[in-house]
Amino acid sequence: MREQITISNFSASELDVVNHLINGRNEKNIKLSKKHFENGLAKSKEIFSTSDFASSLYLECLTELVDNEYDIQKRAALWSQILKKVLDFLNQYPKNEENLEHCCDTIISYIQEPFINIDFQSLKKILSILKGKLDSLINYKGIENCSKLLVKKAAILRNFSSHQATPESQKSMLEQALRCVEKSILISGDKWYSYLELGNCYLKYSNYEKNQKTFNKKISDAENAYLKSQDLEYTIHNTLALCRLYKETYQTSPFLSAFKTYEKIEDNRRQFLQNSYLLSETTIRMFYSNFKSTRF
Repeated sequence: MREQITISNFSASELDVVNHLINGRNEKNIKLSKKHFENGLAKSKEIFSTSDFASSLYLECLTELVDNEYDIQKRAALWSQILKKVLDFLNQYPKNEENLEHCCDTIISYIQEPFINIDFQSLKKILSILKGKLDSLINYKGIENCSKLLVKKAAILRNFSSHQATPESQKSMLEQALRCVEKSILISGDKWYSYLELGNCYLKYSNYEKNQKTFNKKISDAENAYLKSQDLEYTIHNTLALCRLYKETYQTSPFLSAFKTYEKIEDNRRQFLQNSYLLSETTIRMFYSNFKSTRF
C-alpha cells in the first residue's frame, strides 16, 4: 500500500513539489501530467540537502511516472532507478520516520508491479534492509509508540515471506507479520490501514491451509478485515483489495458491488482504466459460466 503524502509543515520548496504532484494527478492529458511529475522530480532533487522530506517527494514523483508509463522498457528502467534510489536512501539512513515508511510503500508497489520482470536479487536485499531499519526504529521509539511502523513491518514481512527457503520458514515469517499487525490494532485499533494489512495477511496465510474448512475460515477472516477497514474509511486501497478477494474466490455479485464502490471513489480516470481489467475478467467469467463445459 503506497499512501499519499500528507501536506503538513512543508516548506515553500517542498510545497512546490507537492503542487506538481497534485496537478499531475488531476491533469487529464497524460503528456502534461508527466511533465508535472518530471518537474516535481527535478525540484525535489534540488532540495536533498535542505529538506527532510525530499527523498519521499522524489520517490513519489518517480513512482507516479512509473504508473503513467506504458512503454515496458521505459517502465522497467524507471523501476530500476527507483530501486537504486531506495538503496541509496536506506544506506544514508532515512532522516525521518516518514521517509522510511515511504521506502516501504515504494517497494511494496514494486512487488505488485504486474508488467515487468521483478529483480528478485535486489528485492530480497532491500526487504532485508527495510526489516532491519524498522526493527531498529521500533526498538528506539518503543513498541507502544509504533502503531503505524508495526503495520509497515507486517507488510514487509508478509512480502519477504515469499522469499524464504522452505514452506515452514515462509509460514513462520507470515505469523510474525500477523503478530505485528495484531499488536498495532491493540495499540490503536481505529486505523483503516491496520485492518487492510490484517486482511492481506489472512489472505496470504490461506495459501498454507491444507484443510478446506480452515482455508475458507482464513478467506472469511480476510473479507471481514477488509470490511472493517471500509467501516473506518472507504479508500481506494481497501476497496480494490476487496474487489480482488471476491474476484479470486469467484464471488461475482459481491465483486460487482465492491467494484461499483471503487468506481465512485476513484478520482483518477487513468488509474480506474488500469484497474478495469478486474471487471473485464469477471464479466468474461460470467459469460462463459452460462455454457456447459465440453469434454473431449
